[in-house]
Amino acid sequence: MSGPKILAINGSPSGKHGATALILNPFVEGAKQAGADVDLVELVSRKIKPCLGELACWGPSPGKCIQKDDMAELLLKIDQADILVYACPVYIDTVAGLMKNFLDRHVPLMEPQVVLQNGHCRHPRRVKKKQKMVAISVCGFYEMDNFDLLIQTIKAMTENFDVEFAGAILRPYGTFLKSGKVPEEVKNSILDAARRAGNEIVKEGAFRKETINEVAKPFLPLEAYVQAINKYWSNVKAS
Repeated sequence: MSGPKILAINGSPSGKHGATALILNPFVEGAKQAGADVDLVELVSRKIKPCLGELACWGPSPGKCIQKDDMAELLLKIDQADILVYACPVYIDTVAGLMKNFLDRHVPLMEPQVVLQNGHCRHPRRVKKKQKMVAISVCGFYEMDNFDLLIQTIKAMTENFDVEFAGAILRPYGTFLKSGKVPEEVKNSILDAARRAGNEIVKEGAFRKETINEVAKPFLPLEAYVQAINKYWSNVKAS
């Protein structure tokens, strides 16, 4: 029996060079090791126009956007996946622009009719399929609550999209992992945990609490974080 199909979306403008990829890539490795068929897509390398809001996909061309770009291929991949992994950094409190643009273009997957689900108006999916959605994110700030609005956005997407929210893998001050100033054993433990998370979502359908905590664990005091950030930008300004 073949493993689940996973569509992993990297919504970082930095693509494979960013801190998002640093967490997402080992996650993908772990999912593959567990037997999943993973399709990794970097939005920065795709042509995806903004949604025009004219809703031809709900009228003259049901289920099809009039815009000719890479989104048609990605919409098909979304419907075929068993697990959707949406990864991006926090930009101004929520998802990065590339990811938001991508989410806006999901409209053709929905029917125009309104149905009530748990007393709330929703647009039903055209393709009925049991799916899970996972969020992966990094941010530059220290505190975990900086992810709150991003998670709220993804959770709202799961409710509108009628999929199960399977959890989030979050790494605060993730850019430090790319700085070369983090002890290798600390960095490796975080990346190993991200790899385990990919394995767990395939084999167990969810993440273990200790795995999530390991990815997010603090590795320097708040005061040291503030000093390091300010020193960096002082040096940039001086140069």
